[in-house]
Amino acid sequence: MPVFQDTEDYPVWHPDPKGLFSVKSAYALGIRIQDYMNGADTLSSSTVSLGFDWKRIWRMDIPNKVKIFMWQLVRNSLQVKRNIARRGVKLETLCPMCQRFDEDSGHLFFKCKGVRRCWLLLNLEEARMELISLNSGLDMIEKIWSFPENYFLVMWTTRNKVNVGKRSKSAEEVISNVVYHVNAWNLANGQLTQPERILTRQKWEKPPENYYKINCDGAFLPDLMKGGWGFVIRDHTGQVATAGAGAVNHLLDAQHAEVWTCLKGLEQASFLGMQRVIV
Repeated sequence: MPVFQDTEDYPVWHPDPKGLFSVKSAYALGIRIQDYMNGADTLSSSTVSLGFDWKRIWRMDIPNKVKIFMWQLVRNSLQVKRNIARRGVKLETLCPMCQRFDEDSGHLFFKCKGVRRCWLLLNLEEARMELISLNSGLDMIEKIWSFPENYFLVMWTTRNKVNVGKRSKSAEEVISNVVYHVNAWNLANGQLTQPERILTRQKWEKPPENYYKINCDGAFLPDLMKGGWGFVIRDHTGQVATAGAGAVNHLLDAQHAEVWTCLKGLEQASFLGMQRVIV
C-alpha cells in the first residue's frame, strides 16, 4: 500500500477512531472481548458506543428521569443480573419476573413471558420480533426511538419491585401505567380533555320486595388513565341502605370505570350480607 516516504512511523491504536490509545478505549475493548466470550446480549455498551449521537437523548422532550434511564439503557448499564455478574459479583442470575432464564436487558425488555404480553397489548408484536432479530446494538437503539420511552422505564420499575419481593403487575396494569405517565406529561404541557362518562339517563325504578338495587356511576380521565366511582344501594321502598365513592388509577377506558364501580357496589353488598341484588 502507498505510504508517505518522508513521514516517520508511529504506533496506531486501532480500537480508537483517532488511533490514540487511552485507558477508556482499552477498557471498552476488554469489555467487548469479555462480552463476546460470555455471549452478552445485543444491547451491549461496546457495540453501541461508537457512532451513537449521545446528545440525542438529552435533546428529547421527555422528563429528565426518563432521559437518564434511556442513557443507561443505551449504554447497557442497567443493573440487570447479568451485568452485575459480569462485574465479578456472585449472584443468582435468573430473571425475577419469570424465574426461567438469565436476566439481561434483551431478555427483560423483549423476551420475558410477561413482557411479551405487554408488547402484544401495545400492538407492537411485529416490532418486538424485529428487535429480537437485530444483531447490532446500534440498530436496536435506532428502532427503540419509535416506541414510548416510558414503556421501558415502567417495565424496569416493575422489575425492581418484583426483585425486592413485591407483587408483580399484570400486563394490563403496566400498559395503563405507561399511558398514564405519557398523558400526565402531555397534561403538564397544557393538553387536557374532559372526562369520559357512559351516560344512562333512565328513570329510577324500585326493585322487587326483599331485593336491593345498586345504582353505579363511573368517570374516566383519558389523559391520566384514571377516574372516579360512586354507587348507591336502595331497598324496595327506595330507602338508601348504603353508598360509596372514591378514585381509581390505571383505568383503560370509560367502560372499565363503569365495571370497577359495579364491582365496588357488589363488594359492599356482599359485605353487608345482601343476597338478592340487582345492578
